[in-house]
Amino acid sequence: MNILGTQDTKRILTVFEESSWSYEEARQKLFSALLIWAFMPGIPCIYYGDEIGMAGGKDPFNRQCFCPDKKNEEIAIYYKHLLNFRKKIKDINKMEYVPLEAYGGYFSFRRRRGNVSIFVAVNDQNEQKIIVFDGEIILDFLISGRVDYIGDNSFEMHEKSGITVLLTKGNK
Repeated sequence: MNILGTQDTKRILTVFEESSWSYEEARQKLFSALLIWAFMPGIPCIYYGDEIGMAGGKDPFNRQCFCPDKKNEEIAIYYKHLLNFRKKIKDINKMEYVPLEAYGGYFSFRRRRGNVSIFVAVNDQNEQKIIVFDGEIILDFLISGRVDYIGDNSFEMHEKSGITVLLTKGNK
């Protein structure tokens, strides 16, 4: 069970707001955390209201009533795109988890089964990271923050960004 928030914790957006310089930075941290949350082994579970950007500190402020009229549209849309992307991946729960890199503010892993794999990376450091997919075909991808496709099956991840790429083995 993959969770970012529960009735016993501060809401995840609030946790990020308390550790950020701005709301925009907190929202970007949320989007990066969601990329990891959605594609790690296990079932992603949502604490009601997190999918619309509800905030709330320690109990009882984390348990306020669901308030759809206070919805953050950008957060709600990101959850929808992310979960729709995840639904496209056949047998995701049967995919092997392979950790790749973890240093500074950069973290990446793959999930794979047969010829299909998912690459997930988040870059919370203050420098760019080039990601190259040699010998693979990019089927689809989802980004958060600023990620540029730079050609030749390569992406440039800027600081405070994340990417999930659905791949298959083969040549361009």
